[in-house]
Amino acid sequence: MAEARTTARRYARAAFRAARNRERVGEFADELAAVGEALARDEVLLRLWASPAVPLERKRELLQRGIDELGETLSDECKRLLDVLARNGRLGVVGDILREYRAMADEDAGRVQVAVSVARELEEGQREHIEKALSSKMGKEVVMTVVEDASLLGGLTVRVGDLMYDASAKGRLNRVLRRLTT
Repeated sequence: MAEARTTARRYARAAFRAARNRERVGEFADELAAVGEALARDEVLLRLWASPAVPLERKRELLQRGIDELGETLSDECKRLLDVLARNGRLGVVGDILREYRAMADEDAGRVQVAVSVARELEEGQREHIEKALSSKMGKEVVMTVVEDASLLGGLTVRVGDLMYDASAKGRLNRVLRRLTT
């Protein structure tokens, strides 16, 4: 897992630099997303690409067929990236590359992705208040995704990258329980 993420980060960094130099950061992310969705729909194709038993030329043929199915939506840069991934047996990490690429694009634009879990639906004023507080705390524009999770009982949890902040009733109860049992 860590190796795949490191590999994905290297490819994403190269793709991001090229896209930023051509002022196509958003468009390239859309292209990678389209490729990722197409790959996710075809597990057999992914297994073929990952298999060392399948010759490189056959992989390129399969890749070209996939690109043709996506139509004119892929830039030459994206096609070259996919060719390099196919040559190196790395097409299976397109989804990881997209995640890393989007994180780099967000960082470059001064944005941060935040996942918020709440016990019940937020009212619009609450959502805005949380976004403003997080934005102020982080010094960046917050792109917030909210998910309802009734098991939290109350409060919320906030995930920013690998960091998790737990201000839920469930979390507080679990911390009290740990203190009582130790």
